[in-house]
Amino acid sequence: MQFFNLSNAQKRTIVTEIGESGNDSYVLSFKYKFPVEDEKYVKIALSDIIRKKFNLRIKKDNQMEFSQYFSQLDPKIDNQLFYYYDMSIEKEDEIKEFIYQFTKTGFDEIFDSPLYRFVVLKTRKNIIVLGNVHHILMDGTSINILIKNLKSYVNNLKNNQSYEITSPSYEKYVKKEEKYLSTKKSKEDEKYWVDSLKNYSSNYFTLDNLNVSKHEILLEENTIKKFKKISIIENDNISPFLLALSILSLYFFKSSKSKDLVWNTPYHGRDFGDDTHNMLGMFVNMMPLRLKYKGELTFKDYVLYVKSVLKKGLSHGKLSFNLYTQKLQKIGINPAMLSMYSIVSNSSDSGVEYIWENEESEFPLHIRVNSSLNDKNGLQSLFLEFNKGCYSHEAIIDILNGIKELINEIADNPNEKCGNFKVLQSRFFRAEKYFKNIVKKSDGETFISPDIQIRKENKDIKEKEISINKNLIKNFSKKIKISPNALFLTSTLLTLNRFVFNKNILISRTTESNGKIIDYPFGLFMESDKTVKEMLIEVEDELIKSEEYKFFPYDKISGDNIVFPDFKYYFENKEYNSKNDYLENSNEVNSTEVNFNEVNSDEVNINEINDKINNSSNKAYLIIKSIDNDEYKVSLYYNAVIYTEKLMETFIKSIEIVLKKLINDQNEKIGNISILSDKDIEKENKRQEDFEENIVDEPLLNKAFENTVKNNNDKIALIASDGEFTYDELNKKLIA
Repeated sequence: MQFFNLSNAQKRTIVTEIGESGNDSYVLSFKYKFPVEDEKYVKIALSDIIRKKFNLRIKKDNQMEFSQYFSQLDPKIDNQLFYYYDMSIEKEDEIKEFIYQFTKTGFDEIFDSPLYRFVVLKTRKNIIVLGNVHHILMDGTSINILIKNLKSYVNNLKNNQSYEITSPSYEKYVKKEEKYLSTKKSKEDEKYWVDSLKNYSSNYFTLDNLNVSKHEILLEENTIKKFKKISIIENDNISPFLLALSILSLYFFKSSKSKDLVWNTPYHGRDFGDDTHNMLGMFVNMMPLRLKYKGELTFKDYVLYVKSVLKKGLSHGKLSFNLYTQKLQKIGINPAMLSMYSIVSNSSDSGVEYIWENEESEFPLHIRVNSSLNDKNGLQSLFLEFNKGCYSHEAIIDILNGIKELINEIADNPNEKCGNFKVLQSRFFRAEKYFKNIVKKSDGETFISPDIQIRKENKDIKEKEISINKNLIKNFSKKIKISPNALFLTSTLLTLNRFVFNKNILISRTTESNGKIIDYPFGLFMESDKTVKEMLIEVEDELIKSEEYKFFPYDKISGDNIVFPDFKYYFENKEYNSKNDYLENSNEVNSTEVNFNEVNSDEVNINEINDKINNSSNKAYLIIKSIDNDEYKVSLYYNAVIYTEKLMETFIKSIEIVLKKLINDQNEKIGNISILSDKDIEKENKRQEDFEENIVDEPLLNKAFENTVKNNNDKIALIASDGEFTYDELNKKLIA
């Protein structure tokens, strides 16, 4: 048995497969129909092709090194090649269900195991060949070639002619790729990709599951005909894939308000010689194609621009993406940035039907152009797969509608300048911009400075709590027409403002989104000249806006201006499902003034909150919870390793003091509101009156410090991120 290396296309595939064992994102499912009278010939042809072209196996050794080899299949045993089912008397629905169950099945084991699964299915009218093939074994082009071979083989058998499968071994391609990697051309290709991606920046998703939601846009016949008129532009052929790439790029440019975009586009990988053109195997490489927004160009000219970038990329496409990712990381480019948008052509000229019943995909958004359709008939279909963890249902529908509208606009006037096409910014991108701007406008996250010095990370979560009369909150909230949440949140923000001496407050606000708990950034500038009422209304408005955008998967996104502040706030509101429930159908309330239905009305499992408290590195977590008809319980969970009980008790009591002051005078300027109680303020005023200024002997601060140094020469004076300093060392630095 002879072993040989994996191709780089296979290596990229196997990394994801190992991380998500048994997932179906790399399973290619397809079917092809023959007339029922061809049954005998189909079985013979399929058996021979499987024996000769599907005997590749993947090997893994104890050191996690991978190789591959060709196994020997016994030509006398057909049941190891495919399964046969006679469903000629079954109903159509039962046949469809059988096909669905077959094609959605992944491979539990990929090492030393067959990476294919075939069924010959007999119905009343047809012999259907069903196939599941792992992507590490074959790509989509190979499936198309396979069906062409199978059709030719069957036709030859019907005409009593022999058929020879002539495509070379996949090992030959692997050897050619290895030879290419030692050439000067591979280094030039690497330089091209690294240079072309320099300074690219984009937010990117972190996928914790690969589940997708699938939607297809089928173009109307009239639209297809209009696009056929621009299948040639200035003597350049324009493929449906190129047309789709241009349309979709323009949509995402205009919808996201960006001017720089990278598409994960495929490279067929079959230009390592003429003998690779019809070879069966996995050849596909990812090309991170970087496009710019060109609003001054007409759409037709923009298509030519996209084609020029695509041609340039194809000329450097031999180099596998995984071979230069480390160099990209060194210049600050996370490879995940380059996979936010993925597009591939799944057209077919063999008649094979690709079946996308897979429930998983490695990309946040993956688009298939003309799936199972012949490109000769023009652009007909866009099949979109959205990762469910990244895109909510409403976000998907919004994007789909936007793409459809732009398709119709462009079809009607392809000579229009790109800048003149009207595309509304989708709610998904508005939400992303909203949360990014909150962070951008802040001075960074807000948290209370620890009053215990520690030298290593540790955690000991403790709780301080207070209770506040519910009627007090309810009556004031009704009077001023704001939610209890806004009142508690304003009190918290104002208290933080007093503790950290910063008017720009940025915290995390916990809420429910799509059935799970997510922390979103919530920020506000505390203008001291605003009245209590003005500030409460501003907080209420921001709460409503934040809730409007809570479908955005903030917990999945990474990149610039994406932060997760350590101080977290959660208001549990189970009681008020609508504003009318709370305001008791008050006729004087304008529906545009307040919308309690949008403000944290979802019931959240408190166990999830407890898990967040115990499993996170939060410095502090404030939870307001309605515990009965009389009281709100305000709980402050804090890390006792870095905070003293006295400080946290002072903080939570200050929230209560501030809240009551907000209620007492809604016309007071917030700059005049103190976190001290009235009694403490009186004491402080009296202390100031009794204070007598004593003139110290040393009038200069530096002299006073030097005196301290003499008595504490070797003691630690400062603990900083870059080390510790004694009084003597610190004094020398100050003098220097």
